[in-house]
Amino acid sequence: MIIDIHTHILPGIDDGAQNLKESIQMARTAYESGVKTVFVTPHCNIVGNFDNYYDESLREAYLELKEALHKEQIPIQLVLGMEVYATEEVPELLQCGKIITLNKSRYLLLEFGFRIDISLMDYLIREVTELGYELIIAHPERYPYVQKNPEMVYSWLEKGCYIQINKGSVLGGFGDRARKTALYFLNYGVVSFLASDAHSPDIRTTDMSRVYDFILSNYGGEYAKLLFEVNPIGVMENRKLTNFCYCRDSEGTGNI
Repeated sequence: MIIDIHTHILPGIDDGAQNLKESIQMARTAYESGVKTVFVTPHCNIVGNFDNYYDESLREAYLELKEALHKEQIPIQLVLGMEVYATEEVPELLQCGKIITLNKSRYLLLEFGFRIDISLMDYLIREVTELGYELIIAHPERYPYVQKNPEMVYSWLEKGCYIQINKGSVLGGFGDRARKTALYFLNYGVVSFLASDAHSPDIRTTDMSRVYDFILSNYGGEYAKLLFEVNPIGVMENRKLTNFCYCRDSEGTGNI
């Protein structure tokens, strides 16, 4: 079973699906590729671009898509969340309910900026954790500063964060640097989730079959189950996540 915790499938909300027709296409593609549950995670807190705070319009878009998928007989489960852009206002926005976690669990999907700001990172990790939440860092393999120094994610892990990498990074869609960084993270067992971060029916799609097969072939069934099922279910049920330490042996094969 595949659960995709990061998609931009809600219609007309951000730079993802532009209308309901595209949303339905994306859901159908996901289901046909083996995905049973999709987290809808529109961009949020990008001031002046995609504010998308939790309000009635967001809830209505979510319910509209659920109803449309039911009518189209696409038996895929939708789970509401957000991809929250990192600003110093995040703790306050959490407390006043303007941003929400994944399925209203303890887990917040947070996107850092593509320019490094160590002080902001440290501040948010500390403040959000003190509020009782846990951070899932979205696609760090795409950040230029992480590509230059991938070991920096270990400090995030030590502070209780989790790492989500993108399908497109693993398959080369974001270039060699992102792919090498994603594979480094996979090889050293720092990845907790692998998601599509899908944005359209045609480019950056919801099809998870190729990346699932890649993980299964190169890292084994237990690691694949952890990334695509065990940890996502843990988020949905608001449970403590399971972590395995993954290492590659001298033969280059995977063992957990």
